[in-house]
Amino acid sequence: MEEEAPKSPTSVGAGDQQVQPGAGGGEEHGGLNNLDLISRLPDEVLGTVISLLPTRDGARTQVLSRRWRPLWLSSNAPLNLGADFALRGEECTLCGATHECMHKRIAFVSKILANHPGPTRRFALHLVYWPNIPGVVDGWFRSRPLSGLQDLEVVNKSSRYVLLPSHALIRFAPTLCLLSLSQCRFPDLGVPPSFPHLKELIMYDVGISEDSFKTFISRCSVLQSVSLHNMECGRVCINSPTIRSMSFYGRWRSVITFQELVIEDAPSLERLVPLDPDGGPATIHIIQAPKLKILGLLSGGISTLRIGTTVFQKMVAVSLITKMHTVKILLLDSIGPNLDSVVNFLKCFPCLEKLYVIVSHPERDSFFYPQLHSEKDINNVREYDPLDPIECLELNLKKVVLKNYDGIKRAIINFAKFFILNAKVLEEMEIGVLGHGNDKRMQYLHEELQVENRASQDAQIELKRDVRQDFKHHRHTHDFSVADPFDRPCGRLL
Repeated sequence: MEEEAPKSPTSVGAGDQQVQPGAGGGEEHGGLNNLDLISRLPDEVLGTVISLLPTRDGARTQVLSRRWRPLWLSSNAPLNLGADFALRGEECTLCGATHECMHKRIAFVSKILANHPGPTRRFALHLVYWPNIPGVVDGWFRSRPLSGLQDLEVVNKSSRYVLLPSHALIRFAPTLCLLSLSQCRFPDLGVPPSFPHLKELIMYDVGISEDSFKTFISRCSVLQSVSLHNMECGRVCINSPTIRSMSFYGRWRSVITFQELVIEDAPSLERLVPLDPDGGPATIHIIQAPKLKILGLLSGGISTLRIGTTVFQKMVAVSLITKMHTVKILLLDSIGPNLDSVVNFLKCFPCLEKLYVIVSHPERDSFFYPQLHSEKDINNVREYDPLDPIECLELNLKKVVLKNYDGIKRAIINFAKFFILNAKVLEEMEIGVLGHGNDKRMQYLHEELQVENRASQDAQIELKRDVRQDFKHHRHTHDFSVADPFDRPCGRLL
């Protein structure tokens, strides 16, 4: 996006003979090198390739040959227009003329929209507002090439909210597949139009009322993934028959802006992922989510977690009545870690197969939550009572991953040892050891963990050198081709 589309070359080489669009390459078509198999593909295929390239690279395909020259500005190549740097207000490092450079870039976007016939696959607008821009952007949203728009991304980099034009959402509603908004104010659509193809919704610091959000979600008939960050509305209520994954984060400059999440009825929900142990929302209430498989990151930063009639307050079980048998993967951030707290979660999820525990330290968390357990309150010495068995330890728990393990504090050693000695069907336990490991230290850790006495003799207990991790960024949360979004490799085996 940083320069104008290249002009047609004034001369062509011997291998750049005239080939009519739509014709295959090869010797039978103008002597084109028969090793150039890509150019022999039909226009529709080449157009798809071009539409997946960044805007500048797509434009540059015009200089490849006469065969490629007309493709970028044809209907066979749906427009991928990334105005990522076109409207930035900072000084251009190339010319040093801020306003001149910005206006050149604005002109470039306008020229593309004036010349391309459409349709448009993606329009990504990263902008900083200045006085004469609103009318320009409004004109872009109304331009003919944006008909059929599939992906719309609007990122506002100014210091104030930008009101997204309501006519844009209404116009693009029939074809949108992805909508990503950042620091925008959601328009009042009255009765929102239907969004029959919208599958992915991302909102970062978006001003929207609780009722407007609820109504908008109800108009998305195939919505599958939702990401909410720093939402201005204090309460979000989810009623959707199609949503499969949801991630959220609600902290802005030490203030939790997103206070409550209620999953009222989500029959397809499989993944529910809070992204930050300190970031809220303060309350999560899961009423109906019969297919929920993946849950976490749960931490003391969530003041109240309700699962049916089961209630946890700051990771401490207040009541354990409802059990959720569908949850297979759980990620916890536990100070100490606190074995009693984690065991209560195991009781709540009797069919759990994978458990990830991030060890948090009181000195890190005391700033935000000084009332949480201090390490001296945790000893993790617990005798497993076979007369009061924990179902997932007996039948289902196959993998345990312990992050930020220092192997020195007795409470942490006892925590790890509990799973080694009591998980009957454990297949793998991965312990991410902080710091450097030598043979003496590894021998000491093995002895302390009593690996030879493990309950599952087939279990592989691996200590790996690792770096401190907090799992705040889950790249694969909404990627359903990745079965476990928390599965990150540790460092090398010790």
